[in-house]
Amino acid sequence: MKNKGFSLIECTIYLALFSFIAILFLGVASRAQLKFMSVSAEQENLHRQTLAFDLLRRDLMSAGQYSADWDLQSFVLKQSVFKKLTLSAKNLPQDVAVSWFIGNQGLMRAQGEYDFIKHEWIRKTSCLVCKSIKEINFVPEKCSDIQNKRARPEYCGVWVVYKSVNSVQAQKLLSQKFFVKFRNRVVA
Repeated sequence: MKNKGFSLIECTIYLALFSFIAILFLGVASRAQLKFMSVSAEQENLHRQTLAFDLLRRDLMSAGQYSADWDLQSFVLKQSVFKKLTLSAKNLPQDVAVSWFIGNQGLMRAQGEYDFIKHEWIRKTSCLVCKSIKEINFVPEKCSDIQNKRARPEYCGVWVVYKSVNSVQAQKLLSQKFFVKFRNRVVA
């Protein structure tokens, strides 16, 4: 008598081998997916940092160069470029102030009206710019003017020193800095 089918023992062995191969394949596939997701998250994090620092660089480039235009305690700067573009409720040119600070979620940017004498905001709006930036410091660099000793120092640029989380899984802070030089400034 010829058996044309599989016995129960043969089916069990084939099923066990197939299950073992499937478990190995799924383990490799899940590791590859985790690696892909972490690389993708790091690239997105780097992209957000780049966009945040481009916006910060533009804000610093449009800031006033005189020390009266800066509040160094809370790092608020007056944007001289937008002075003629923004009108108040009475159609008078108003000063637009910008501040960068670390909030609960990460790097924040505030914009609005600021009283540089009282060191307080009159009206402002804040928004989250980048979650991965955990610390930031601004160090203005003064110009060295040998010919004319001025009562108010002008700033030639500012050093931005920051610490960011370099990856999603490892919560290690990475410290970096860059310099923003004020260009196209006419010193009177």
